[in-house]
Parts: sequence; structure tokens; C-alpha cells
Amino acid sequence: MNTGFEVWENNLPAHWFGSASSIPETSVYQSTEAHSGVSSCRLVRTQKTHVRFSSAPLELNTGFYKLSYYAKGSGCIRNSFYNGSSYAAYSDYDTLNNQQEWKKKVYEFELKKDAGVQLLFSLCLTDTIGLFVDDVLFESVAADLNQARDCSPLIWTAQGMLGLQLTQMQSLVIYDMLGRIVYKNLVQGTVSIALPRGLYLVKTADQSNPVKLYIP
Repeated sequence: MNTGFEVWENNLPAHWFGSASSIPETSVYQSTEAHSGVSSCRLVRTQKTHVRFSSAPLELNTGFYKLSYYAKGSGCIRNSFYNGSSYAAYSDYDTLNNQQEWKKKVYEFELKKDAGVQLLFSLCLTDTIGLFVDDVLFESVAADLNQARDCSPLIWTAQGMLGLQLTQMQSLVIYDMLGRIVYKNLVQGTVSIALPRGLYLVKTADQSNPVKLYIP
């Protein structure tokens, strides 16, 4: 998987920059500022709108997984995954402000069906130097039956449409950016909801924090 970003081919890290990547190739750099080894990956996105940097597809079985890595620099970074047809809900942004020391980050998720998964790093609002990422560790973990887990739904958007996939019945509330409820219902399975273009906050009963998203 080239977890330490030591191998580069055609100015991109080997086994990275999957099809879910939306960051320009010219904004991905090899850096000698490494957490370990001799190189790391430097990502630049100065704009407010986010871009994705993804791994090559990993064939995974149903289960629980943990992604950990080290980051430093300036900018906002979060994680998710792409299962070949839809994007999972993103974790909360972590804002690094000229972070000089390497900071360990951890993202855990549940994969509900076998799939070719691309691990996603979403970033925005970096400075011109950007964010550094190194020493990625990805592993399967045993489910802790005594600990409640965040059963985040798969969420995707299309023109005038929000789609969700939920494995269990739960409440769904959608707010506009003025805090007004525009949708509230008990839902289960695959759900499609028509919404006007704009920004929304989506909250399910199993999510600790609402997800902010844009409907095109």
C-alpha cells in the first residue's frame, strides 16, 4: 500500500491517487519532511471547497476497520471512504494551524458489505505549503460488543437529491443553514430525498454530530 509514501511513480505516490481523487495531480508533492523513512506526501488545497485524495482500491470484507496516520502543517483535514458506488459520511474536520509536530489521527468505520474501498483524505483551506501526511496504518479491528458504535450512514448527493443508506430504523432530521427543519422522519434502507440546491446539516440518531453537505 506504500504506507510511508516512499515509492513515487510519475510524480505521484504508488498505490495512491485512486479514481475517487479530486485533488489536481499538480497539488500532490513528495516531501523530505518525513515522520519516518525519507519522504512523506504533501497536499495543497488553499480554497474553501474540499478536494479528495484517495488510496488505490482495497478489496475488503464486511467488518470494522481503523485508519491511522500522522499529519502536520496548516489546513483542514478529515476522512471517509468510497465503496465503489457511494461515499460514506465524513469525519469531523481537524484544523491544523501551522502544526510543527506530527499529530496522530485515527478514523474508524464499519463496512457493511464486501467492496473495493478507497480510503479518502478530504482537505481544504491549507496554506501554500499545505498538509503533510505520513505513516498510514490501515487494519481490521474486532467489534467491541460492549461499546456503542457510531453507525454512520452512507450518504451521497446528486442534482437536487440526497441519498442515504441506513441498516436500521432511526430518526433522520435535515436542517437548512438557518437551523430550520426541512425534513424529519423515521427511515430505514435506501432513502432518496429531493432538496433544493444549497447547504444542509444532516443528523441521524446514531450520529454524534450532524454532517454538513452541499446539494448541487
